[in-house]
Amino acid sequence: MKNIILVVTILLLTSCNNKIIDKFNSKKEFYQNLQQSKKIDKKAVVTYLHNKQHLKHKSNKIEKAKGERFIVGIFDGEMDTHIITLNSIKPAKITALKSSELKDIPLQNSWSSYYLVEFKYINSNRLKFQFDDSIVKFYKGAKYLIVK
Repeated sequence: MKNIILVVTILLLTSCNNKIIDKFNSKKEFYQNLQQSKKIDKKAVVTYLHNKQHLKHKSNKIEKAKGERFIVGIFDGEMDTHIITLNSIKPAKITALKSSELKDIPLQNSWSSYYLVEFKYINSNRLKFQFDDSIVKFYKGAKYLIVK
């Protein structure tokens, strides 16, 4: 009897584990974006797009030509009323996004306005994103490899 219960338990655990892994692999880009999304007070959500990730916007082959790209979701107001910098540099371009372009972007809702904010390439692994008076930090690699 104990052997049967043990076999059934092992089969149940292995089958559930495979489903979880398959779900993770099917939405891998979504979860990678989630790791680089940060909420700023109760004003906005900022998602850092790694160069390997892309939207339907002009994906260049040269990584540095893409620069640093963020998606900013503003809960109230418009982009014009906010001050945004990255390592004290103003954005090169700000583009309003449609809901159809936000397919793989986490932490989104229907009442926010979303923008693709592009900066020139910054040759640093640490990025300080300033939104009005708040500063959040992003890292181009694994944080534990960069922060000492």
